[in-house]
Amino acid sequence: CRPESNTTFRNCTFRFNNNEKGGGLYCDRASVTLVDCLFDANRAAGGGALASCLSQLQVIGTKFTGNDSDGLGGALLLTSQGTAHITRCRFLGNCGACESLIHSEVQQLDISNCLMSGNGAHLFGIKSPLRPRLVNNTIAENRGNVTTPWTVSAAVVNTIVWKTGLDPQLVSPENSLVGIDPIFEKEGIFDFEAYRTFRIGNREFSVPDFVREEGDWRPRRASPAIDAGSSEDAPSTDILGNTRPCGAGWDIGAYEFCPDDLFKRGDANADDKVNIADPVFVLNYIFGGGSPPMCRDTADANDDGKIDIADAISLLMHLFAGAGPLPPPFEECGADPTPDKLEGCMYPPCQSGDQARQ
Repeated sequence: CRPESNTTFRNCTFRFNNNEKGGGLYCDRASVTLVDCLFDANRAAGGGALASCLSQLQVIGTKFTGNDSDGLGGALLLTSQGTAHITRCRFLGNCGACESLIHSEVQQLDISNCLMSGNGAHLFGIKSPLRPRLVNNTIAENRGNVTTPWTVSAAVVNTIVWKTGLDPQLVSPENSLVGIDPIFEKEGIFDFEAYRTFRIGNREFSVPDFVREEGDWRPRRASPAIDAGSSEDAPSTDILGNTRPCGAGWDIGAYEFCPDDLFKRGDANADDKVNIADPVFVLNYIFGGGSPPMCRDTADANDDGKIDIADAISLLMHLFAGAGPLPPPFEECGADPTPDKLEGCMYPPCQSGDQARQ
């Protein structure tokens, strides 16, 4: 990046590069934004993927995998003041010979909604005049610790730390899940002894090849991370862009749990509102041979586990007799809190847009 420039990289790939600083990219006194980029198999003396100096850096939705450095910052080297905001990024299978995956000396460092997994270095080396903030991150299955000996205290909020060491000098995590099984959909598989090589001219370089399976780091329905986080300073979306919260409360970690069976009770015709058309739809389905509800739970207005005339009556009482709200989930998308046999829920108003589980 040219000094004093203002540059945005979008959907760019930086792969098989070698440099003194910043294997894939070096930013000096610049304002730089990276969106949905890939840094793969780069190496450097410092900052295996990216290095910046006196820069204003924003990194969004970017993947760092298989990068390595001989010195500080296996993935990122952020030096000499500046600021860095890193969100919705994935750090998988990177390594750093001198301790840290991310080394930072910037004035302000914010990391949110990021996944750090399968990395072969300690995760942070931070020398910062201000307390860095790490919010809603998932840190799992790393060979190193969450800190290195030179790390200053950081604010860690709503973060999962699993199968990764945590230095008590770093932080007392707030509303976080540390050393407790988060019950992921599928943990990754990593081989920390595996490396691959690439060639530039007559020179051959070795980079990590740790990742065998990236895993699926979303929490399962039984996860203790669900609804256990804090709303304070929590991002409004998760690593996939799903809206937070997607349930009764904010989740811990980078992924918000958004079940596929979300619906709004009473909206039997799935037009995203509850009105007279809904009891008419229910009665037509029961007695007139009409189409079944797309999500059967929407028509179970009294939540008794079946669809019958009592549901139409409950809807009419709610609409015209002041009977009060229907059982949850009502008016807001949610899952059915009552087990029943009304399986098969496809409710478009809760399954599209930023409500969808991507």
